[in-house]
Order: sequence, then C-alpha cells, then structure tokens
Amino acid sequence: MPFHHHISPQDGVAYVTVAGPVDLRATIRMMGELAKDPAFNPEFKVIVDATDMEYSPSLGELRVIAWALGHEKHSFRNKVAVVRGARSQGLRQIYNRFARMAGFALGLFADESTAMRWLRET
Repeated sequence: MPFHHHISPQDGVAYVTVAGPVDLRATIRMMGELAKDPAFNPEFKVIVDATDMEYSPSLGELRVIAWALGHEKHSFRNKVAVVRGARSQGLRQIYNRFARMAGFALGLFADESTAMRWLRET
C-alpha cells in the first residue's frame, strides 16, 4: 500500500507517508481513511511526507483534491503540511491558491523541518 499513517495523540499530529505510484482516487481514499480512523481528531495537524510519491497531480486534479479536502474540512480543521522535496517550489502558489479557495490551511514544503515549524505556528 502506498499510504501509511501514524497518529500521535500526545503531539496532536497525524503523520502520513506516501511512496510509490498513486493516483487521484487513491489520494482521496487515503484522506477518507485517515479521517475515519478512531484515533484521529479533526483538530489534529497533519503532515504528509510525499517526497517519494510517484504522482504529480494536474491542475484539474489539484482542484479536485482541494474540493475534497474542503468538503471534508469538518474532518481536517487544522493545518495540513505536504513535503514534496525540490518539487515543491514550482507548485507552492498553486497549492496555496486552491487551499484558500477550499477554506483550509495547506502548506507545501521542500523539507520536513520547515513543514513542522509551520505546523507549530499558531
């Protein structure tokens, strides 16, 4: 399975790892599985390590992902940080725009330490 998540209730963070080939449907299904996990709290922050993910969503797919997260924002009430490595630079503004349109806080980062700093900000 290309998705794995670990929930840390004491940190209030869900850690998601994505590796290998995935597609739009699998990405949306993963969001639903995390939201339904009994250990997950909608107030938790989420960090997604997608540095080894073999999927670059098109603009249309990014819009669908943002819509799906917006539709599920009752399940994701806090920040979502996505780590994409060097790929993040060119996509950061697009991710931010779609996230704002959907009404949630999503950040795209080149490395985990920067993503964690952003998650810890109020």
